[in-house]
Amino acid sequence: MTIRCPLINVIINSLYVGSAYDLSKRFKSYYDINYISNHKINMIINKALYNYGYSAFNLSILEYIDITNLSKDEAKIIILER
Repeated sequence: MTIRCPLINVIINSLYVGSAYDLSKRFKSYYDINYISNHKINMIINKALYNYGYSAFNLSILEYIDITNLSKDEAKIIILER
């Protein structure tokens, strides 16, 4: 199973929807300042975490999804958010 977990920037009220098969591995990356400040890794969430800091974000678990539907489900959420 995969977890879909949006991060909400409470300062600018932005929603970042992501998913992870291994949530602990994903958050270890997010809490690594070298990882989020690496400009070669062009992820919007990394830039936001680096610019606003961790305390600007709330995390919630949106849903657990089957990994075979990961790409299709993420696209659906992104379309719904627009």
